[in-house]
Amino acid sequence: MHKREEGFIEVPGGKVWYCSCGDGPLTPFIALHGGPGANSHLQHVFEALATDRRVIYYDQLGGTGKSDQPQDPSLYTIERYVEELHCIRQALQLDHLHIHGQSWGSILATAYALKYPQGIKSIMLSSPAINIPLIESETLRLMKAMPKPYCDILIKHQDADTTDSIEYIDAFIEFNRRHFTYDENMLSGMRDNLINGVTNIVQETMLDRIGVSTHGTLSGLDLSDQLHKLSAPLLFACGRFDKSTPELTAAAHAQVEEAEMHVFEDSAHFPQISETEAYLRCIDTFIRKHD
Repeated sequence: MHKREEGFIEVPGGKVWYCSCGDGPLTPFIALHGGPGANSHLQHVFEALATDRRVIYYDQLGGTGKSDQPQDPSLYTIERYVEELHCIRQALQLDHLHIHGQSWGSILATAYALKYPQGIKSIMLSSPAINIPLIESETLRLMKAMPKPYCDILIKHQDADTTDSIEYIDAFIEFNRRHFTYDENMLSGMRDNLINGVTNIVQETMLDRIGVSTHGTLSGLDLSDQLHKLSAPLLFACGRFDKSTPELTAAAHAQVEEAEMHVFEDSAHFPQISETEAYLRCIDTFIRKHD
């Protein structure tokens, strides 16, 4: 049984909940969840890596987890989330660490490592979201490749800006069933939230809407040309059917010649859930090379 510790850490804007598992001698591993505005509940799979190292994950401020949820939109910026992570790192005395960022977490991991590169042994960008315009174009391409009537419904409502219609939401859920998650409970919850207009201040501030276009503060973001400045070894990963497509991931990978890339053939956006054993084996092999 791994040593387990939970608690709260003071960060700019409030307190965030964290979980730390294991106390082995190897370099600690921290997992940054996606969203923005989500929570860390999918990161528990990484506890399997805690046999000989600490594994840490946490709920980012303002999302749907256990952390504080202040209703101040000025808090929800990449820059503040970078400082949030740095506060956690300092509080937990993570002088050296491996960073895993999934989806939106890949933006956070990249931005953090650019500002605070000291002691970072490796960086894993999973289902990367570092180029928002490319994600939008790839999403549109995948929607147009959907079978009828889904593709027609998706494009019709995208063009008319009527993405709050039930017809669009049902087609959008089918799209996510293919390219986001295979978990029916997650899809059902997503559908209920969309129908009922359930959102949170982080999503509203940083994303603003569902569908192809991002109108929030992440609109137009592209960190691709910054990747070559990262000093730590890089691993890119995605699912074969990921909305962060293999083509999109390969475009990021091409920015760093010595980086590694792995495509999980039976996965969409969450290979750590749909191919847990293979994913953890890939991550474990990578970080052990760079401990």
